[in-house]
Amino acid sequence: RFLNKHGGYEVSIEGDGFVFAFHTPIDAFCFCSGAQAALLNAKWPTALSNFPEAQTVYHNGKLLFNGLRVRMAIATGHPKRLQTNPLTNEVEYIGGVFSTAKILEDLCD
Repeated sequence: RFLNKHGGYEVSIEGDGFVFAFHTPIDAFCFCSGAQAALLNAKWPTALSNFPEAQTVYHNGKLLFNGLRVRMAIATGHPKRLQTNPLTNEVEYIGGVFSTAKILEDLCD
């Protein structure tokens, strides 16, 4: 829902993560902030709070964390080249900007 709203395109799936491309950095930022707000305000199953990584956390009376945590990173640039994935027939973006995004995402651990 948020991906289409902000003009995003799913480039690939990497392990348990996704790589999206957007027309502008503002589109990417709006997607990330909207998705994070939706996750923060979601009604998560009560059993999820049994896991320390998913517990609700308040700081100075403000909701800081709630439910699952999702890492997101934004890198800007243009792909070096495009190719078609032979299994999915989807366009793949190749180049340094995607390596940079992966490094940024890994720093969020």
